Amino acid sequence: MAGKRNWGIRGVVFGLAVVLALLIWVNRDQFVPLASGSRLPDYTVQTLGGQPRTLASYRGEPLVLNVWATWCPPCVREMPALQRVHEQLGGAGLKIVAVSVDAAPGVINTWGRPGGDIRKFMNELGITFEVLWDPSGEIETAYGLLGLPTTFLIDRKGRIRERVTGWREWDDPATVALLRKLLEE
Repeated sequence: MAGKRNWGIRGVVFGLAVVLALLIWVNRDQFVPLASGSRLPDYTVQTLGGQPRTLASYRGEPLVLNVWATWCPPCVREMPALQRVHEQLGGAGLKIVAVSVDAAPGVINTWGRPGGDIRKFMNELGITFEVLWDPSGEIETAYGLLGLPTTFLIDRKGRIRERVTGWREWDDPATVALLRKLLEE
């Protein structure tokens, strides 16, 4: 009798393990970090005017997606180079979009980070590419970011070609060549 009961418990445990494995497999994109070859998951942020904007709306365009904040020194350091790339390759179809995770000016968000005046920042640096706003900073969790800035190079199919954590001199010749290749694909 005890042997039959052990087989029954084993069967239930095995069945639960199979169900759990299937659930993990079906939802595997949520457990795997966004890396080269992954499809960029859709995410909704807002324009600086407060209108919702989905990141999927950029599909079909080569995209440089930068997540940053005004209080982040490496982010501030790379913004002029992103602007120069925008000026150099924007006319050829390269879309540069920066998502700020600043809280509202004068507010400290739930992560203990200060708000920033994004429009003032853009004006001071002469930024003309599109800047979106995620005051909750939830994009950091949704995309598994380990730090700011984080930038994704995304092809026309919505696949991540490269993920860069930390600042980069985006207008150096090697990087511009990589971005040109992204445009040609």
